[in-house]
Amino acid sequence: MAHLQGDDRNNFLEKMRESALTKQDLDILSGRKYGLTTFHKKLYIEKDWDEPQWQKFFSENTWIFGYGLDYRFLSILQKEAAVSDVDVDGKDTVKSDFLLGSTDFTVLVELKRPDTLLFEQGKNRSHSWRLSQYLVHAVSQILAQKAAWEIKSSQTNFDENGQPIIQKTSDPKAILIIGRKDEIDGNPRDF
Repeated sequence: MAHLQGDDRNNFLEKMRESALTKQDLDILSGRKYGLTTFHKKLYIEKDWDEPQWQKFFSENTWIFGYGLDYRFLSILQKEAAVSDVDVDGKDTVKSDFLLGSTDFTVLVELKRPDTLLFEQGKNRSHSWRLSQYLVHAVSQILAQKAAWEIKSSQTNFDENGQPIIQKTSDPKAILIIGRKDEIDGNPRDF
């Protein structure tokens, strides 16, 4: 379809609407295409978004979390979810960027900037890559969130609108979004 222009493109889209796809389907697809274009631009070209901007992007494009994740659609139950009990002074609260859910399970998502380094220069003695402290800390953080949520999820919890979260949790999944794939492209001997 990228090769179709002007009236040819419009005619093709009209035929698709008449035969299989509704206008709503086409609108959804074009919105997702725009979302992916924005994602690529901010990830590889402009590289100027901070973590809250990435969080806003994922909030507006919830369909991203449903693809490739056991083909289940995940909805956002709570942004900036406090997944642990809060200390009296309000400090040391464990927060996840997103608490997602489906009917039978929950998923915690932690976002880090795409320019977060995954590896340090040089290799370990066994010629394995040396993980960056940022990656190690992020993995520790999401595992702490998972452990805290596993305990807290057994209680009644409420979302930002005061509605009870009805998803039950047993061994919640955890997703860490960090770095960029191009950091691991190339010859492994170059690292």
